[in-house]
Amino acid sequence: MKFPFKKKIQPINYKNPLDQEKRLKNHANSVNTRLIVFIVVVTLLMGVLIARLYEIQVIDYKNNLALAQELKITTNSSLNPRGNIVDRNGTVLVSNRELLTITYSRHAFETTASIWKKVELFVTLFDVETDHFIKRDLQDAYLIFYPEAADDLTTDEERAQYLANELSDNQIYQLQVGRVTDEMIDQISDDQLEQFAVYQRMAIIPGIIKIIKEDIDANEVALLLDNIDQLGGFNVTLDWSRQVADDQQIGAILGGLYTKEQGLPLDMSSYYLSKDYNIKDAVGRSGLEAQYQDILSGEKSVYTLVYDDEGYAQIETIYDGQPGATVRTTIDIDYQNHLEKAMIE
Repeated sequence: MKFPFKKKIQPINYKNPLDQEKRLKNHANSVNTRLIVFIVVVTLLMGVLIARLYEIQVIDYKNNLALAQELKITTNSSLNPRGNIVDRNGTVLVSNRELLTITYSRHAFETTASIWKKVELFVTLFDVETDHFIKRDLQDAYLIFYPEAADDLTTDEERAQYLANELSDNQIYQLQVGRVTDEMIDQISDDQLEQFAVYQRMAIIPGIIKIIKEDIDANEVALLLDNIDQLGGFNVTLDWSRQVADDQQIGAILGGLYTKEQGLPLDMSSYYLSKDYNIKDAVGRSGLEAQYQDILSGEKSVYTLVYDDEGYAQIETIYDGQPGATVRTTIDIDYQNHLEKAMIE
């Protein structure tokens, strides 16, 4: 540390003993002054540091603890089972069927490499559906599994623009996606498609519970539990699906739902999001299911995912919500069936 002292220390003259002693005293006084100033400055800095530590650890302890907890807590909501649709006599036309699902909540410190390790194990244990993929999904999958080929989809000029910050990561990626052809997509194996389907669901931000596989049986539950040490974050939860009357004419009146894969309809997403629906909630698509959506859907459950110090999520329910209410129609299913039978005869 340099101190701007105005008085310049003169060199010591050893020829005159008295002058030498005087100069030595001046030199000692100058050194002592510097040392005192240095000690004072260090003491002040230490005092400021100690005061700040005291403020953080004692005075603001509760506030800082609350902020730290907020970083480890995320609040979510989920739909409760929908209400039944019955005819005028109370005969059930649409109901719910309980089913078991495999869900996944990402570890707070999960890396991409560890996710892929779990993905590879999961597809060796379970069958995974890939029928829902659209072309864009397949293009994304190609870029993931063939990164070297993906690099060749950009020109030298585009790479130079990227290095010069004239093109962003997203712009480069969009260029690559647009150049993935059907012939390239055909190179993707069925096993890779299954891996990509699972990865899409798992590569989410921490704090969200995602359904990985629906409607599993007891054997699949046992299989998951046998491998749970290697599949951290996976769980088995109870879910539901709709059972609609087999009658095609009645079925058209009753309508159906958008699946959780489809999520909210694009033209109605703003409306549903404003009413606290999640983007992947199953809502009425047509018929009575759509017309009486708010009545049938009930009240959502609210829960938090609290991450412990090791990064594992723990579910804490805030509000259980309420199942949807029953909608009674003017349809008389027995009379309807009687008329249809009479017409056939």
